[in-house]
Amino acid sequence: MPVPSQLRGKIEKGLEAIRTHSLHHFNWLHRQELYQTFGSYDDPNVLKARGWLAVLAAQYVFPILESAATEIDDLLRSMLEGSIGYLNGAVSDDEITNIEDEGYHTLGNWADFDDPGYSPRADIAAMAVYKAAGEVQGKRRDPFEFAKNHNKHTSDGTVSGDTFSDSDWVGIAGVGDAAGDESVSSYDPRKLEEFWKWWLLEAIPKAWELAETSPNQSTE
Repeated sequence: MPVPSQLRGKIEKGLEAIRTHSLHHFNWLHRQELYQTFGSYDDPNVLKARGWLAVLAAQYVFPILESAATEIDDLLRSMLEGSIGYLNGAVSDDEITNIEDEGYHTLGNWADFDDPGYSPRADIAAMAVYKAAGEVQGKRRDPFEFAKNHNKHTSDGTVSGDTFSDSDWVGIAGVGDAAGDESVSSYDPRKLEEFWKWWLLEAIPKAWELAETSPNQSTE
């Protein structure tokens, strides 16, 4: 199934935004616009393509988790496998809901920021896996819909969520997408540029291709 022409235009716009940003960031506002161009969730192919895109992003960062060897590796692996199984019709609605719920409660408690072995990159990658489990179910039609409802307090005052960076969004369970890995890769802008080019040029077309070959899921 080919990528819709309107979405191809957003991909080109995204590539230009990444190229011209000094650190090759792809701000969430650009992704919000891109997601809206996928089409209506009433179309099962759109639902699946968005889900597969989230899974592909989670798979991309999963090696970070494997190299960090966290104590929740087995859960994260089962979450990713469950998301794939759901898109392939092998995991039920109840099963994926339970998997996502377990991930929510576990990720909220496992990270010990005072542990010298704590890995921020692994923490962020784990959140990408968790968020993918929600995206495959169609729970993030607009991952940033409630951006303005969030805020944070800084030494310079209160900052509204609609001005958040990916670094701000990535740790918030209820908002954001599986692709927001700015914090994972921003230590090396070249790697960040590599990720976003992969996401736009390879992951999105692959997600549409997988959507055509995987079974339909209920949107109820």
